[in-house]
Amino acid sequence: MAGALRDNRSLVVLNLEGNLIGSPGATALARVLRHDGALVELYLEGNFIGDEGATLLVEALTQNPALKELGLDCNNVSEDVMRELEERVAALHGGPSDLQKDGPSRINKILFSELQMQQEPDLRISNYITVQQATWHGQKVAAVTIQRNEADSYPVALERLGQHPRIAKLHGISEVHEERRVLVTEFSPEGSLDEVLQNLKGQARTISIMVVLQCAIQVCEGMLHVVTDDFVCFDLALRNVLVFGFDPKNHNALRLKLAYYGLICGHLGKNGSKENASICLIAPETRRWSEKSAVWAFGMLLWQLWSARELLYMPGSEIEVAQILLRGECLEKPKKCPDSVFSVMEWCWKKQPSERLSFQELKSELLHVIATFEAAKVEEIPYQDLHMGKALGIGSGKTVRQATWRGQNVAVLTLHTKEASIELTAFERLGRHPRLIQLIGISWDSEGNCLLVTELAPLGSLDKVLGDLEEEGSAASNLVLVKCAMQVCEGMEQIAEEGLVHRRLGLRNVMVFGFNPVIQNAVYLKISDYGLSRDDLCFYDGWEDMPIRWMAPESVKKRQWSEKSDVWAFGVLMWELWSMAEIPYALNSNKEVAQLVSRGEHPAKPPTCPDRIYALMKQCWEIQTAQRPTFQELRVELLDLYSAMASSSSNLHIT
Repeated sequence: MAGALRDNRSLVVLNLEGNLIGSPGATALARVLRHDGALVELYLEGNFIGDEGATLLVEALTQNPALKELGLDCNNVSEDVMRELEERVAALHGGPSDLQKDGPSRINKILFSELQMQQEPDLRISNYITVQQATWHGQKVAAVTIQRNEADSYPVALERLGQHPRIAKLHGISEVHEERRVLVTEFSPEGSLDEVLQNLKGQARTISIMVVLQCAIQVCEGMLHVVTDDFVCFDLALRNVLVFGFDPKNHNALRLKLAYYGLICGHLGKNGSKENASICLIAPETRRWSEKSAVWAFGMLLWQLWSARELLYMPGSEIEVAQILLRGECLEKPKKCPDSVFSVMEWCWKKQPSERLSFQELKSELLHVIATFEAAKVEEIPYQDLHMGKALGIGSGKTVRQATWRGQNVAVLTLHTKEASIELTAFERLGRHPRLIQLIGISWDSEGNCLLVTELAPLGSLDKVLGDLEEEGSAASNLVLVKCAMQVCEGMEQIAEEGLVHRRLGLRNVMVFGFNPVIQNAVYLKISDYGLSRDDLCFYDGWEDMPIRWMAPESVKKRQWSEKSDVWAFGVLMWELWSMAEIPYALNSNKEVAQLVSRGEHPAKPPTCPDRIYALMKQCWEIQTAQRPTFQELRVELLDLYSAMASSSSNLHIT
């Protein structure tokens, strides 16, 4: 991009909103723009360029007399620096600065006779607003006819709002008579966002996560401008978001603007009764309109974005919906919605208006979510591109199948429960680590279930590998087994550092990418099936749903999990290693095992297990959690054991 701009003679508008270029990107861009004389508009909102990046850009652009508009909103630029930049740009152009947002502009007066109205039926927004396509001076426009008292308030409102890239542009106003005015605005070629999503749903086409997030950001930007100018939006909805550019797979092609239909001219907190405001979008405080009531509606708009336009509170009469809202009840998380996005919705739906986020805070939260997805670089995989194979495992919360994608073998986890969907968040937080199974991408099946596409271990799970060895009459050396324990410990240390708890650690969830029973350097393992956040309390209906044989006493008795409960499970995993993948407490039922563990009992020493190894297991099985080692301490202990065994002349084999 920098190379192309260096020789620019024709590009006049450059939109880089939400690309997260940061200060380094701003520095590179500033270096090139010092020699650009053609650029008229530059939009850099949501790039986190900071004070240094903003200052360098303005210094570069001061050499460009053609520049008229520079958007730097939501870039972590301090108020002092922004004020200084506005003054510098204003001094250069001899007038008010267009930095950050446009100032109010004089509204053109348009003769009604200049408008050629289309014969299509009007779109009635309410009893006093209709919208009709028209032609004005050869270009398509939208003619918004306003009647009754609103005819006086709208011109004042629009004069104050001025021009903004997230508000539909006003060409002018036509006076029909004193109780009727026509706002002549830019025409949206693709219609409302509501219509676009409906058409995509009818075509069975999916929308990428980044496109949906950018929809939310751009609507939020428009609302931020509205409330900053002391306006209230009482009818924020998908039908009042106009689409000027849309590609379901390319978020850079997105261009949305708010329509005027839902604006109230006046102070925040105004009371009113607007007949076209949907009951589903009205906050519990009902008819007292404020920024925080619009935030509630924004939460509902987010819900519809992630639910492919499903109806809010369906089914239900308006009275039933009103009762639900007054009780403070909210909608359930859509199947395809990430937890981080639903958390934003929940902040919008706080019953007390003072507890809801502002639009400025909402924009920051959404940009943080986007940055997280960008950093994770998780690919969205169309379901039809996955060629499903045999089932590898079926549990109460998921099904794992082998599949092929782009010629490579992968594992596909179909998540069936809300709890299982937390694994996606775990993948996002953990990033890439050589001892953890890597997430390749996400997909959704025809029933809306979330699919996690991960790398596939060619040798399967470690319990299977060791079990097959025993059936063949073979054995793994102590050095190989210690190497296995070390690699599992390394992965668990990373999980613990990220504040996550595995809860299901065992050989069955250790995947094998390389193994030789007598060559320790051939061992290559990764942990799979990791999930819940630290200190989460998890309750189940029956013993069969819990890995009782690997659970610590506090998990069995109180359903409490932490790093130290994972350490207990790691001790059991080590017992499995030196028992050649035997089932712990094989002669006892789950209920009997629960009673044994609750009393602090643990498995006996395997016959061929070295004493130092078993002593380490017993440290993991201390009743008091504080007395158990951390995974960092276990890694150090295992490294000492490995070094001692490697230096010993006798490398014993399990028989």
